[in-house]
Amino acid sequence: MSLRFAEYLLDALGAAAGERAALIADADRAATARAVERCARERGLDVRLMIGDRDYRREADMPREAIEAVDWADLAVLLVALRRIQFGGHSEFRKRASARGARVGFVTHDLPDVDAAALAGVAAHTRRVAASLTAASRAVVTSPRGTRLELDVSGRPGLPLTNELAEPGAWGALPEFFEAAVAPVEGTATGRLVVDGTSLVTGIASEPMELTVRDGIVTDLRGGRADELRAYLDDAGENARNLAELGIGTNRLAAASLTGTFVDKRIGGTVHFGLGDNRGLGGRTRAAIHTDVQVMDATVALDGEVL
Repeated sequence: MSLRFAEYLLDALGAAAGERAALIADADRAATARAVERCARERGLDVRLMIGDRDYRREADMPREAIEAVDWADLAVLLVALRRIQFGGHSEFRKRASARGARVGFVTHDLPDVDAAALAGVAAHTRRVAASLTAASRAVVTSPRGTRLELDVSGRPGLPLTNELAEPGAWGALPEFFEAAVAPVEGTATGRLVVDGTSLVTGIASEPMELTVRDGIVTDLRGGRADELRAYLDDAGENARNLAELGIGTNRLAAASLTGTFVDKRIGGTVHFGLGDNRGLGGRTRAAIHTDVQVMDATVALDGEVL
């Protein structure tokens, strides 16, 4: 892995001499982790590097020493499988890090040819979309496949998730993940949601799933692999069916082809809805999970104006 990419990651997190850096990596990302370690030490950072081959899919199963390293650090870089990133952003260890001003970056994939200027433009666009969400009171999302969902977003901050993570408490996915997100007011989302993109539970939708939402809760799931998603939500327990998030993909530089993974959410022109916990987005609902379902070719209207 090129040292240029490693330097880019450290720049995104604002790494500076004298800071403590935790590098947590899966075995298949060891080369990138060691490149980041080398660059960090050259910058004068104190580094803890952990590389492991243990598979885990929940925070409760995460190696204790990895969590302790993040708790110790001023900045953390996690080069781990996407299934770990999916819980990591909403994890307690990430929330503790953010609360004390540490920066946390989850690296979804390597990007040897980095166009920092172009990505800075996407970041600026993402901030504008997030500002529009903050200013809005009502959102309506529609799609050609039949989605029509109305949500109250009044008083809820729009959050820009970008690759610019140098501010105290910043966290997000690197190198090119961009979205603007908001937690709708609990109990307000109503309508129909047709999932024709990626579901983080069931993968790419070969057939659309239709979710009915009433008073902020998914009350019915039909079509496609709805039985699998229903079983997952039922197993997760209380509040798993809460309509937790409206997320808007803002990276129009990203290829529109789906991978069936977390990174699909960044694609411009798509919308995803989070289910379950929304406290990390400014909401009030606690749940054991947070998972996303995606709508392609979406249109978002805020207070009657198309975004």
